[in-house]
Amino acid sequence: MTSADVKANDRVYAGLGALLVALLLFLLLIFVVFKTKNPPYPELGGGGGGGGIELSFGDAAQAHGQHQPRPT
Repeated sequence: MTSADVKANDRVYAGLGALLVALLLFLLLIFVVFKTKNPPYPELGGGGGGGGIELSFGDAAQAHGQHQPRPT
């Protein structure tokens, strides 16, 4: 086997390996499904999603003023 044959074989093995990894990743994305119960989990405090929290940073030129939202 010459050096050129070894390089050609290495390129084939590298291509097949990359194809195998891509195929496995594709199959993983197709078959893995995350399920939640129906109805969905109740919202807990914190963690985003609104929850009625309003922030007033007041550092923009248009945001200066005396009006502040009422605390709830």
